[in-house]
Amino acid sequence: MNFKTKRKKLPPDAFAIGPDVEPEPLDPIDEETWDSIVSLPDDVSIRTAEDFGTDLKNLWYLWEKWLDLVLEVQNYVKNPPESPMSNMVLDCTDHFQSSLYNTLVGFYREGMSSMRNVLESLTKGSYLQFLNNPSKFQQWLNGDIEISFGEASDSLLKYIKPFENQLRKSLNDDLYSQKTKTTSGGLIRRLHRELCPYTHGAPGNTNLDIWQSNGPIYVPDAFNKFKIIFIKAYIIGFILTILTFPKLMEIEQEGFRESLRLALSGVPPNDLDKRIIQECLKNFYNI
Repeated sequence: MNFKTKRKKLPPDAFAIGPDVEPEPLDPIDEETWDSIVSLPDDVSIRTAEDFGTDLKNLWYLWEKWLDLVLEVQNYVKNPPESPMSNMVLDCTDHFQSSLYNTLVGFYREGMSSMRNVLESLTKGSYLQFLNNPSKFQQWLNGDIEISFGEASDSLLKYIKPFENQLRKSLNDDLYSQKTKTTSGGLIRRLHRELCPYTHGAPGNTNLDIWQSNGPIYVPDAFNKFKIIFIKAYIIGFILTILTFPKLMEIEQEGFRESLRLALSGVPPNDLDKRIIQECLKNFYNI
């Protein structure tokens, strides 16, 4: 039997915190309901894993290296819970992980939307880290105030102005410039704008639009599109983290270079964003 068709529960000792003995089930689901819930997602997951095994392995490896970045940031800041960027880098761990699983089982819109969350979280985290206003950060965490992506992007510009100027001088492109009548805006704003329709369920960007059917069903083109979006968001995440904590570049972490090289190789040569992504990585890790 193919290993992908088997299911099993992990034993209690597989968890850091858990019972000594596996408890008896309290209210087992009936087979008909179970099959109704999981049959289509299971089908998509098997088909995706059969056709995109290497891509799945590579994206999961990138997620694992993101965990290393989380630890480096937490080791670097004095008090991680009080650091806006440390909080957001940690938060993005879930976004990357859940997006990959949602896409594996055919919920492509949800996978794409999580990548928008990555851009928003890290943009706001970087802005609040530079702002160095613990009271405002706490108000935001408590939900007492809102900080929009646009507000955070505009505010962040003044803190990363030298880097933005360097990018414009080299490539006539940058990360956060606003869209105008003649320009499409900076890389992060462009990608955020591309992902917004998935979050808002705009016509043409719902799961029904992607599946052209009830679902979830397997759509290879949707997985390929997600893969590139995931990679771009991942690299942008590193870029924003390094811009916020430049001393992290001094850490000899070859694993970071390896993961970023792998990520960069997944961006098609004809992708219009590849030049600025390469320029950023060349500045930080000489990739």
